[in-house]
Amino acid sequence: MKVLFVLTYYKPYWTGLTHYAARVAEGLAKRGHQVSVVCTQHDKTLAKEELIKGVKVYRVPSLSQISRSQLSPLFVFKAGRLIKEAEAIIVYFPLAEIVLIALVAKIFRKK
Repeated sequence: MKVLFVLTYYKPYWTGLTHYAARVAEGLAKRGHQVSVVCTQHDKTLAKEELIKGVKVYRVPSLSQISRSQLSPLFVFKAGRLIKEAEAIIVYFPLAEIVLIALVAKIFRKK
């Protein structure tokens, strides 16, 4: 199964939420699922694309930050392309673009 995780931060950023998302994503990848993550590139030194323990990670550059939310106009477009290919989407809160992500998933009739 092709599974897409959508969240603001991913490894190496480390909170309880990112830790949980990484464990679930890596566990699914270990079981043979094709797992991708789309998140913001909160640190410019991080690669825009990389493979971490079987999980393909896509980081979208952000323009600015308000509190812990990253503002990235391109995030929805990148996520949209990946949603189109996925069979299931897992979205983690808080996410500034949640309404747009939900609409794109609904348009493509994804779980």
